[in-house]
Amino acid sequence: MKKAIIFDCDGTLVDSEHLTALAYTDVIRPYGIDLTPATLHEEFIGLTNRTISQLLSERYGIALPVDEVMHGFEAAMSAGMREHMRVLPESIACFKALLGQHPVAVASNGNRRTVIEELKVGGYYDLIGEDRIFTANQVAHPKPAPDLFLLAASHLGADPKTCVVIEDSAPGARAGFAAGMDVVGYIGLAHDPVLSEKRLRDAGCVHVINSLADLPGLVA
Repeated sequence: MKKAIIFDCDGTLVDSEHLTALAYTDVIRPYGIDLTPATLHEEFIGLTNRTISQLLSERYGIALPVDEVMHGFEAAMSAGMREHMRVLPESIACFKALLGQHPVAVASNGNRRTVIEELKVGGYYDLIGEDRIFTANQVAHPKPAPDLFLLAASHLGADPKTCVVIEDSAPGARAGFAAGMDVVGYIGLAHDPVLSEKRLRDAGCVHVINSLADLPGLVA
């Protein structure tokens, strides 16, 4: 049986992590929360923006208007994506090759509209189509809970035990393991590869790669 491959999006297929952190910190600043993009990324990588908003509201005693924040965030992401998002040609080539050999899905903690736009700008959307893109708003409990990966596996008609998750973050890796899946850590787009690898290994990843071109040998 061919293994099903489930990719995370941001930090795995595309690199918009700096843009994401910059957009989010700019949006929340008028509400009295002044964080640097680096601090946001360091503390909250892999979590949904809604979860981050809730955690920051509790930390600072400020009731962030989540829907307003998300609307502003989406607009900021859309405005900066084409200029600031990074995609590796080798990743697109690997993704395309795997599609011909395996059931493939994308499962991201990101906002659906933003994730779809990232995949369109990055050149992945036309390869996979919207029905195999899964985002946090489709489940009650996003990563690090297993729900999102289990949803993707169900739509692919795949037993979780035959699925391989490709993740750049520790919360995403923990979600994959909680779903009963194998997880391959990826650091090819990491801004601090050494720290990212440590976090992934601490989360349980045995295999950590720095190029998606190394993936076919691990999922054959």
